[in-house]
Amino acid sequence: KYEVEFLLQQQWYDPRLRYANQSSYEFLNAIHHHEDIWLPDTYFIMHGDFKDPIIPMHFALRIFRNGTINYLMRRHLILSCQGRLNIFPFDDPLCSFALESISYEQSAIRYVWKNDEDTLRKSPSLTTLNAYLIQNQTITCPIKASWR
Repeated sequence: KYEVEFLLQQQWYDPRLRYANQSSYEFLNAIHHHEDIWLPDTYFIMHGDFKDPIIPMHFALRIFRNGTINYLMRRHLILSCQGRLNIFPFDDPLCSFALESISYEQSAIRYVWKNDEDTLRKSPSLTTLNAYLIQNQTITCPIKASWR
């Protein structure tokens, strides 16, 4: 098992939330209005479990003047990894997870990795032991779920 703690930032545009504010602040902190704003229902598909957050408020919600919304969530996953026991401890276990919307089809919501070098970043203070990122990709799931 591996524990992974990360910040997942999601960004979208809602023209209804544009505003003209002459203040010096770059964005509005909307954390206390999160129940009044549409938020994506991002679901993690994985073999493992979630670890409860230490702090009760584990997200940030910012609205920018142009209607762009940044939604930042802290997640702590405990991943069960698939390895080859016949060569343990010399195997390279594969720990994978995916994310999707639990209630919206692709026609209503689409997840895309931001295309820049800063998309996936590791804190320099972290040790990874023998863990490293092999692949990060956006794919379309070909299976249409009937339970939505």
